[in-house]
Amino acid sequence: ERIRPDLNTFYTVHEPLKAVDRRVALKFLDAVEIERGASPDNLLMIALEYLGLAEAERATAAADRVLAIGTDLDQRMEALRVRLVAANMTGRPEAARSAYEALRDLLLRRGRFAEVEALLLDENLVGQAMDHIEVKCELIDLYEEMEGREAARSQLQLAVARSLRARKDLENLAGALAILRELELAAP
Repeated sequence: ERIRPDLNTFYTVHEPLKAVDRRVALKFLDAVEIERGASPDNLLMIALEYLGLAEAERATAAADRVLAIGTDLDQRMEALRVRLVAANMTGRPEAARSAYEALRDLLLRRGRFAEVEALLLDENLVGQAMDHIEVKCELIDLYEEMEGREAARSQLQLAVARSLRARKDLENLAGALAILRELELAAP
């Protein structure tokens, strides 16, 4: 109760506290006034520590503060990753989807296609945000932008068509047929 967090010496105190007792480390972390934090880098550090202690709501609060004050795109992207992980930890698919979409948009704006692909291929990150067909459809759209991904795109289109056909309702069958026709036109 006597130690007040100082972001400059944070880790020299916090790491030993984590080794002793999670609750003490959490109490120390809670003493940081997130709403008054002015450094996005320090707030990201706090958010990641909260995630490491499985405190998703507090991590989200720190990430939200970064998004409110941060101007650097890399800081904003990292804050959105924290929000995505925190939403997954708490089982909130709408929040996970919102964080994913915002992160995807920032990455695409910067032309970082490989990072979007890695994000989509990581089930732990997008598993709450989208089902497997939506992930494949996102990859199909992404591969349309990327060089040399035509074969992978075609394979994914076939997989989506099979999945839609397996659902056996009229709307999904029509979607599967449209995908197969597109494939036929692309590679007769």
